[in-house]
Amino acid sequence: MERFFNSIDSNAWIQTFGGIVGALLAGGIAIIIFKNQVKFDKNKDRIKELENFLKSNFIIKSWLKSASESVVEITNAIESQELEMDKRITILTHEINALKYCIEILDKLKDDYIPMDVYKEFIEVKTTLDLIGSQADIQLGIYQENLMLKFAPDFKLLSQKVMEYAELFERYGLEREQELKMLK
Repeated sequence: MERFFNSIDSNAWIQTFGGIVGALLAGGIAIIIFKNQVKFDKNKDRIKELENFLKSNFIIKSWLKSASESVVEITNAIESQELEMDKRITILTHEINALKYCIEILDKLKDDYIPMDVYKEFIEVKTTLDLIGSQADIQLGIYQENLMLKFAPDFKLLSQKVMEYAELFERYGLEREQELKMLK
């Protein structure tokens, strides 16, 4: 074995160890570049995710504001003692249609753009708006048929709930905007 090692020229040793050191350096550099690329891609994906949510959140906030206004008008029309029945029916019909249109717009949003952090609340707000629309439809039917039924869901409570969801999406959106600014 000793004869084998003695028979190897010093240049061969230098080439061998140079190759090993070069390979280790190249591998180390490749690992560093790979880690940086993965970090960059994660950052890029997060930015895209935040941008998509913020676009959706703008639509959510706008249409929740409109829905909240419709719910307030529905509540006022039902609870007002001074409104004539024809006027009450006209207001309810108009506001129920406006509310249904808001729900349609919210239903068209891509669920993929809504983060899991607020997805449950997004579904709950749509369900609450559907409930309000259904209950207002029932109330409208009672008025149109001139029935003496007492159907009185708590529209003020439901209206407040919609406004709370709107505030939640507002706060969450502001937090995501800050995160996006930090990432860019």
